Amino acid sequence: GMWTTHLNHVGRGLDSNWLLALGWRGVYGGTFINSFGKRTFAAGIERPLVRSDDGSVVTGLGYRMGVVTGYDERLTRLAGKIPIFPAFQIIGDVGVGPTGLEVAWAGKVATMGPFMRVAN
Repeated sequence: GMWTTHLNHVGRGLDSNWLLALGWRGVYGGTFINSFGKRTFAAGIERPLVRSDDGSVVTGLGYRMGVVTGYDERLTRLAGKIPIFPAFQIIGDVGVGPTGLEVAWAGKVATMGPFMRVAN
């Protein structure tokens, strides 16, 4: 799962976006239902900037760059003109063992969701 809030409409609350995504060696891909009810696909690269591991808790800060589909002019003018457009996110996470929580920010939108590591 993934929960989203629009920073220009915080009073609207959280939306559940039914995310399913995989990451492997710095590459990610996934699909979710965007805030407009449309199926969205995303893919790109993910890079850490800072990582801390004290033996039990791992925290990190990084970014994702890639492309997304499934948006229109309600998001941006550019999204209304092209079917695939660039995306950039700042991401932070905290994990214990194989599980954790990720938060991300991309322009008007902040997200939060659980994750599970299946391999290092």
